[in-house]
Amino acid sequence: MDPRPTDPRAPFPPEGGVDGAYLAQALLKAMDEGLDPVFAALPTGRLCYVNQATCRKLGRDREALLAMNLRELAPAETEERWAAFWDSSRSGDQATLETSLLARDGAVLPVELAGACRPHGDLEVLFGNIRDLSARRTAEEALRSSENLFRDLLESQGEGFGTTDPEEHFIYANPVAEEIFGVGPGELEGRSLKDFLGEDEIRQVAKETAIRSRGAQSSYAMRIRRPSGEVRTIQVTATPKTGREGRFQGTIGVFRDITETLVLEEALRQSQKLESLGLLAGGIAHDFNNLLTAIMANLNLAQDGLHESSAEARFLANAEKTVLRAADLTKQMLAYSGKGQFLVKPQDLNLVVREILELVNVSIPKNVSLRFHLGRDLPPVMADAAQVQQVIMNLVTNASEAIGDREGLVIVGTRTLDLGEDAAPLVVPHQGIRPGRYVVLDVSDTGCGMSGEVQARIFDPFFTTKPTGRGLGLSAMLGILRGHGGGIKLRSEEGKGSTFELFFPAYGGEVPPPLPGSEPHATAFSGRILLVDDEQVVLEATGAALESLGFEVLKAVDGRQALERFEAEAGTLRLVLMDVTMPRLDGRKAFQAMHASRPDIPVVLSSGYDKEMSTEGFSSLGLAGFLQKPYRIPDLRRALAQALERRV
Repeated sequence: MDPRPTDPRAPFPPEGGVDGAYLAQALLKAMDEGLDPVFAALPTGRLCYVNQATCRKLGRDREALLAMNLRELAPAETEERWAAFWDSSRSGDQATLETSLLARDGAVLPVELAGACRPHGDLEVLFGNIRDLSARRTAEEALRSSENLFRDLLESQGEGFGTTDPEEHFIYANPVAEEIFGVGPGELEGRSLKDFLGEDEIRQVAKETAIRSRGAQSSYAMRIRRPSGEVRTIQVTATPKTGREGRFQGTIGVFRDITETLVLEEALRQSQKLESLGLLAGGIAHDFNNLLTAIMANLNLAQDGLHESSAEARFLANAEKTVLRAADLTKQMLAYSGKGQFLVKPQDLNLVVREILELVNVSIPKNVSLRFHLGRDLPPVMADAAQVQQVIMNLVTNASEAIGDREGLVIVGTRTLDLGEDAAPLVVPHQGIRPGRYVVLDVSDTGCGMSGEVQARIFDPFFTTKPTGRGLGLSAMLGILRGHGGGIKLRSEEGKGSTFELFFPAYGGEVPPPLPGSEPHATAFSGRILLVDDEQVVLEATGAALESLGFEVLKAVDGRQALERFEAEAGTLRLVLMDVTMPRLDGRKAFQAMHASRPDIPVVLSSGYDKEMSTEGFSSLGLAGFLQKPYRIPDLRRALAQALERRV
């Protein structure tokens, strides 16, 4: 009897050493009881061995599996892949095949078959194992789902997103980034960021990349040029992408097109600057008008009684002309501030243009052609025709000067434009344009155009590109438009000319009939008048002028003192002449209190601003008259006579 044990439970190694049969039996038992599914199959696919782990994995007993073919267990597999798997297994190296096997309960198990063919007598036997891929497939599916979700988030966000390698070549870009750079789907990946940059921007990006290569995030604005040639400004937030060892591997970038934002911000800054300058100009003009009022009153008083042919009368007349010229300058300043006085009435803008046609034609050189494209059936606008004609003259003159000595064209056109709630602030930003219908006056030229720097200052007072230019220029034009409730838009590019678009609100109401008027009598006045002004020079000069007209003058330096004297002397007062802007209590509030107490006493207000500006925000019902400073004594006489006639 062979003393070598055949029972695998016997001690190992047995006494007397180990022989091959015993070792093979022991290894076979270990493999059969192993945790990993193991099989052996003939070249036909017929299974000739399966261990218990294989039986458990597929839910079948050993006898059933040994009666089956691998192809039966993987019916969905193709002949080509099976053939490739078997051929690869015969090469001596281990071959693998990812496939799916059917368990007894109908479940489909994703698996990987791995094995190699080994000779066994006259046969080749495939010895292999089965690795369950269910957990890996679940993880892969979760990863794909996460990647898809992340990609969907990137592609649906409102900002551009992209990644680049260390040399700034795009690896990935979402649709928004492609739109920002002006390329089609998939056209950004693989391209260099430098393809969209000028030399200055390339140097800028090189500095920023060097910063990121040291691990720092950066945010900056830069200009890009799309393939179409359009230049855009984008805001970039760039984060370095590093490997496990901290080595710089590229950039994660977020892009935002800020071109329109910068335009709106610049327009807002310009509007705020013009508003500040307008307040300054209006304040100076108001104070200057007070001084001119005093000067004019003293001049007129000095002229009284002088013979027209005397030297003194001529000198004083020249001084009066100088004061009137100074008053015209303050009107320009008030126009710039949007507080100018206009003779506003319904106007046909086409007629306003035609009335200065001859004057415009003779004011431009012969090398400039002037054309008119006037729209039909325009609604009327509420405007001061003289002011609008002055604006047209200025624009046409500037346009012809921009053309210079070469041949060129200036086009003046009119049209109607309806602006909705959303369109109004976009078409004419930061100018208070309200939604509604507008009549637009266009003045275009084929001249030299303007740089961005010139456009940023074009409406500044006293700014000019002319060697001999001076004055308020286009700034006064802007004030005129503001005073008409309109706005202006400039489009210009160097070498391609300029276009000014002037927006006037269309007038939809009926034209009111003219009020009947009468020339006041030049008779002397009598009785008491209350003169109220916070400027001492105005009190003295105007007080003297009123006394020369026959009044007995009471004076007050502010609205509160005026009310006190009004209440004390109301029974003897014929008239009140009061400034609007004063400390403690202004003229508007003082007038309302006076009118509520004694509506029979006429009150005339006076201001360096025009009537509309001075009476804005309160009811002027019952006001007997208004005088804009500076005024001449004849103007003063006329206003007071009209106020007294209304009282009667």
